[in-house]
Amino acid sequence: MKSNVFFILLIFLLVGCNGNKNIQEKGLPISHNSVTLNNDYLGKPGPIIYVDNKIVGIDYRLDSCFFCINTQNDSLYRFGTRGQGPNEFIYPYTLQHLNDTSFAAFDLNAKKFCLFTLKNNEVTITKQYSVINAKSLLSFDFKKISNNSYLGFGPYPQEMFIIIDTLGKVKQSFFEFPYKDKNEKKIKNDLRAMAYQGLVNFNISNNKLLYAPTFGDIIHVYQIDQDDMRIVYKQENSYPVYKTEENADSYSAPLGVSNVGGYISSSTTSKYFYLLYSGTTLKDLIKTKSEFSGNTVIVYNWAGEKVKTFSLDIACKNICVTPDDKLLYAIAENPEPELVYFNLPNL
Repeated sequence: MKSNVFFILLIFLLVGCNGNKNIQEKGLPISHNSVTLNNDYLGKPGPIIYVDNKIVGIDYRLDSCFFCINTQNDSLYRFGTRGQGPNEFIYPYTLQHLNDTSFAAFDLNAKKFCLFTLKNNEVTITKQYSVINAKSLLSFDFKKISNNSYLGFGPYPQEMFIIIDTLGKVKQSFFEFPYKDKNEKKIKNDLRAMAYQGLVNFNISNNKLLYAPTFGDIIHVYQIDQDDMRIVYKQENSYPVYKTEENADSYSAPLGVSNVGGYISSSTTSKYFYLLYSGTTLKDLIKTKSEFSGNTVIVYNWAGEKVKTFSLDIACKNICVTPDDKLLYAIAENPEPELVYFNLPNL
């Protein structure tokens, strides 16, 4: 089986070409409030979620690869040892809010999906699932749907999503990756997938799924009923520009430097989903040796209707929103990584 060695890394094609359009727009200005941590600091924060008045996040730099910030007293607690042991993590990549006392993480390199319980400041691993089989081995991400079903998202031969059981058996497969025309459709699904990696995020009830790739102005909303999936809303306004490379051992989709980084972080509630938009080209990113950040947050309801656009007064990399849609937390660099929050008006 071929390995997609350029799995999450972006491979830039350093030639001139026309990239997808920049959809930056002015929104309602909102100002940040800084959270000064009482007892610690952030290393290199990744995705964050909100669980029971706490911000849980991934830290890519430190030996403890997760952090938990109590928003009531601004104290930080670290957990999750980096390593290859049974209760250790190689490269935790995504987080999933499950309820007020539990959440989950997907380890991209270990292909391990872990369930956690959160009580006060104590985090406990309750279950671990290996998601390795012929298809799920390739997955970009994994999410829990129910006690018996999990959703895989990745460059599968024919599909975009798979639903598996707790033993790793594929129960259902759905859809394929986007394409702009019949010529792009001829590109094999697993190759095309490399250019359409991005965000997948459930609502709180785990019955609606958001998909938004990093490049291109594309948003999909899916309804999930037990082990069935159907499209609710689809917006495909622009597409990434890329080439495909394939040999006996690997495949990839190098991106043109004129491509615009689009939706780089998301957060969901029962009513809405929030998308952090960047608007920076790969060429500028390479020139400044920086990472994607953005000042624009676009809010949609789950029917796909745009509700509001916010303009943040500080560039942010990752966002999460409280379940009542009152506060937006974010990771900003000011100039060091910092947790900030924004008060949101009624939508």
